[in-house]
Amino acid sequence: LAEEEGIWFPDHFDHDWRAGSRERVYDAIRSLRPGVTEIHVQPVIDTPEVRAITDAAPLWIDDHELVTADATLRTLLAESGATPIGYRTLRDAMRAG
Repeated sequence: LAEEEGIWFPDHFDHDWRAGSRERVYDAIRSLRPGVTEIHVQPVIDTPEVRAITDAAPLWIDDHELVTADATLRTLLAESGATPIGYRTLRDAMRAG
């Protein structure tokens, strides 16, 4: 239905609600298929409040490091030939028709 209405959306969606995404994201990048792939992570900034919420906080904090500063992720993306985009790019494509 979305496609019939001209709405752009990811072709592939990689998500897992468990904390800690590093290896899953690496594997997803290594096996990208043609199209738009959305890879879900749960990044948070390390704060006392986050650490007080859950024992999973260190894995969420690691997700933040993964998406902001991880050299391996940048290398895998470059090797894959993928172009990272955000939802703004999808929105602009939809608006352009």
